Amino acid sequence: MFGSFTYSGKLVEEFTGFNILIVGLILALFGVGTVLGGRIAPKLRSKLKNAFLVFAGILGFLSLFEISDPHSILTLSLGFLGFGIAFIFLQSTLVATVQEKLPHMRGTAMSMASFNMFVGGAVGTSVNGIIMKSYGSSRIFYNTSFVILIVGIVAASLIASFEMRKKARLGKEILE
Repeated sequence: MFGSFTYSGKLVEEFTGFNILIVGLILALFGVGTVLGGRIAPKLRSKLKNAFLVFAGILGFLSLFEISDPHSILTLSLGFLGFGIAFIFLQSTLVATVQEKLPHMRGTAMSMASFNMFVGGAVGTSVNGIIMKSYGSSRIFYNTSFVILIVGIVAASLIASFEMRKKARLGKEILE
Protein backbone atom coordinates (compact mmCIF):
# COMPACT_ATOMS: atom_id res chain seq x y z
CA MET A 1 0.00 0.00 0.00
CA PHE A 2 2.87 2.37 0.71
CA GLY A 3 4.17 1.91 -2.79
CA SER A 4 1.01 3.67 -3.91
CA PHE A 5 1.58 6.68 -1.67
CA THR A 6 4.81 7.45 -3.53
CA TYR A 7 2.77 8.53 -6.56
CA SER A 8 0.04 10.39 -4.68
CA GLY A 9 1.68 13.79 -5.13
CA LYS A 10 1.67 13.35 -8.90
CA LEU A 11 -2.00 12.40 -8.87
CA VAL A 12 -2.98 15.40 -6.71
CA GLU A 13 -0.94 17.75 -8.89
CA GLU A 14 -2.54 16.34 -12.06
CA PHE A 15 -6.05 16.68 -10.64
CA THR A 16 -5.72 20.09 -9.00
CA GLY A 17 -2.89 21.87 -10.83
CA PHE A 18 -1.81 23.21 -7.42
CA ASN A 19 1.78 24.05 -6.53
CA ILE A 20 3.91 21.67 -4.50
CA LEU A 21 3.13 23.40 -1.18
CA ILE A 22 -0.64 22.97 -1.52
CA VAL A 23 -0.16 19.41 -2.82
CA GLY A 24 1.94 18.68 0.28
CA LEU A 25 -0.75 20.09 2.56
CA ILE A 26 -3.37 17.86 0.95
CA LEU A 27 -1.08 14.83 1.31
CA ALA A 28 -0.48 15.74 4.96
CA LEU A 29 -4.08 14.68 5.58
CA PHE A 30 -2.84 11.07 5.30
CA GLY A 31 -0.62 11.78 8.33
CA VAL A 32 -3.47 13.47 10.16
CA GLY A 33 -5.51 10.34 9.44
CA THR A 34 -2.86 8.09 10.96
CA VAL A 35 -2.77 10.19 14.14
CA LEU A 36 -6.56 10.33 14.36
CA GLY A 37 -6.84 6.62 13.59
CA GLY A 38 -4.26 5.77 16.23
CA ARG A 39 -6.30 7.67 18.81
CA ILE A 40 -9.66 6.07 18.01
CA ALA A 41 -8.50 2.55 17.09
CA PRO A 42 -8.49 1.02 20.60
CA LYS A 43 -12.09 2.00 21.38
CA LEU A 44 -13.38 1.12 17.94
CA ARG A 45 -11.49 -2.20 17.93
CA SER A 46 -13.03 -3.22 21.27
CA LYS A 47 -16.48 -2.25 20.00
CA LEU A 48 -16.29 -3.93 16.57
CA LYS A 49 -14.13 -6.92 17.60
CA ASN A 50 -13.33 -9.09 14.54
CA ALA A 51 -15.29 -6.77 12.24
CA PHE A 52 -12.74 -4.01 12.95
CA LEU A 53 -10.33 -5.13 10.24
CA VAL A 54 -13.16 -5.60 7.74
CA PHE A 55 -14.27 -2.05 8.57
CA ALA A 56 -10.69 -0.84 8.04
CA GLY A 57 -10.60 -2.62 4.66
CA ILE A 58 -13.90 -1.06 3.60
CA LEU A 59 -12.80 2.41 4.75
CA GLY A 60 -9.52 1.97 2.87
CA PHE A 61 -11.35 0.76 -0.22
CA LEU A 62 -13.73 3.73 -0.27
CA SER A 63 -10.92 6.21 0.41
CA LEU A 64 -8.55 4.86 -2.23
CA PHE A 65 -11.35 4.44 -4.74
CA GLU A 66 -12.19 8.13 -4.33
CA ILE A 67 -8.51 9.07 -4.63
CA SER A 68 -8.36 7.11 -7.90
CA ASP A 69 -11.16 9.21 -9.45
CA PRO A 70 -11.74 12.28 -7.29
CA HIS A 71 -14.91 14.29 -7.65
CA SER A 72 -13.63 17.42 -5.91
CA ILE A 73 -10.73 18.68 -3.85
CA LEU A 74 -12.81 18.05 -0.74
CA THR A 75 -13.48 14.39 -1.55
CA LEU A 76 -9.85 13.91 -2.60
CA SER A 77 -8.76 15.36 0.75
CA LEU A 78 -11.21 13.16 2.64
CA GLY A 79 -9.84 10.21 0.67
CA PHE A 80 -6.32 10.84 2.00
CA LEU A 81 -7.65 11.30 5.53
CA GLY A 82 -9.58 8.01 5.29
CA PHE A 83 -6.60 6.22 3.73
CA GLY A 84 -4.44 7.28 6.70
CA ILE A 85 -7.05 6.05 9.19
CA ALA A 86 -7.50 2.72 7.40
CA PHE A 87 -3.74 2.20 7.08
CA ILE A 88 -3.06 2.73 10.78
CA PHE A 89 -6.06 0.58 11.77
CA LEU A 90 -4.65 -2.32 9.75
CA GLN A 91 -0.98 -1.81 10.51
CA SER A 92 -1.29 -1.32 14.28
CA THR A 93 -3.76 -4.16 14.71
CA LEU A 94 -1.72 -6.64 12.72
CA VAL A 95 1.54 -5.79 14.50
CA ALA A 96 -0.14 -5.90 17.93
CA THR A 97 -1.75 -9.25 17.10
CA VAL A 98 1.53 -10.80 16.03
CA GLN A 99 3.22 -9.50 19.17
CA GLU A 100 0.39 -10.92 21.30
CA LYS A 101 0.56 -14.33 19.61
CA LEU A 102 4.35 -14.47 19.91
CA PRO A 103 5.11 -12.68 23.20
CA HIS A 104 8.60 -14.16 23.45
CA MET A 105 9.41 -12.73 19.98
CA ARG A 106 8.03 -9.18 20.25
CA GLY A 107 11.20 -7.54 18.95
CA THR A 108 11.47 -9.98 16.07
CA ALA A 109 7.81 -9.43 15.18
CA MET A 110 8.27 -5.65 15.10
CA SER A 111 11.47 -5.99 13.07
CA MET A 112 9.76 -8.25 10.54
CA ALA A 113 6.80 -5.89 10.28
CA SER A 114 9.13 -2.96 9.58
CA PHE A 115 11.18 -4.99 7.12
CA ASN A 116 8.09 -6.11 5.22
CA MET A 117 6.66 -2.59 5.18
CA PHE A 118 9.82 -1.17 3.62
CA VAL A 119 10.36 -4.03 1.18
CA GLY A 120 6.68 -3.90 0.24
CA GLY A 121 6.98 -0.17 -0.30
CA ALA A 122 10.02 -0.62 -2.53
CA VAL A 123 8.46 -3.40 -4.60
CA GLY A 124 5.17 -1.52 -4.76
CA THR A 125 6.91 1.63 -5.93
CA SER A 126 8.59 -0.31 -8.74
CA VAL A 127 5.42 -2.08 -9.84
CA ASN A 128 3.35 1.09 -9.55
CA GLY A 129 5.86 2.97 -11.68
CA ILE A 130 5.17 0.49 -14.48
CA ILE A 131 1.41 0.79 -13.93
CA MET A 132 1.62 4.59 -13.99
CA LYS A 133 3.54 4.61 -17.27
CA SER A 134 1.03 2.25 -18.86
CA TYR A 135 -2.29 3.43 -17.39
CA GLY A 136 -1.76 6.69 -15.48
CA SER A 137 -1.43 7.45 -11.77
CA SER A 138 -5.12 7.03 -10.95
CA ARG A 139 -4.93 3.32 -11.83
CA ILE A 140 -2.48 2.79 -8.96
CA PHE A 141 -5.05 3.88 -6.41
CA TYR A 142 -7.86 2.02 -8.14
CA ASN A 143 -5.89 -1.24 -7.87
CA THR A 144 -4.78 -0.50 -4.32
CA SER A 145 -8.39 0.09 -3.23
CA PHE A 146 -9.16 -3.56 -3.94
CA VAL A 147 -5.91 -4.74 -2.32
CA ILE A 148 -6.68 -2.97 0.98
CA LEU A 149 -10.21 -4.39 1.00
CA ILE A 150 -8.89 -7.92 0.49
CA VAL A 151 -6.20 -7.43 3.15
CA GLY A 152 -8.82 -6.30 5.67
CA ILE A 153 -11.07 -9.28 5.00
CA VAL A 154 -8.27 -11.87 4.97
CA ALA A 155 -6.65 -10.43 8.10
CA ALA A 156 -9.99 -10.45 9.94
CA SER A 157 -10.55 -14.07 8.92
CA LEU A 158 -7.09 -15.16 10.06
CA ILE A 159 -7.33 -13.38 13.40
CA ALA A 160 -10.82 -14.78 14.01
CA SER A 161 -9.43 -18.25 13.29
CA PHE A 162 -6.59 -17.71 15.79
CA GLU A 163 -9.08 -16.53 18.39
CA MET A 164 -11.34 -19.56 17.88
CA ARG A 165 -8.37 -21.92 18.29
CA LYS A 166 -7.27 -20.06 21.40
CA LYS A 167 -10.74 -20.37 22.95
CA ALA A 168 -10.94 -24.05 22.06
CA ARG A 169 -7.51 -24.67 23.62
CA LEU A 170 -8.53 -22.80 26.78
CA GLY A 171 -11.78 -24.79 26.93
CA LYS A 172 -9.85 -28.06 26.78
CA GLU A 173 -7.49 -26.92 29.52
CA ILE A 174 -10.39 -26.01 31.80
CA LEU A 175 -12.02 -29.41 31.26
CA GLU A 176 -8.82 -31.26 32.07
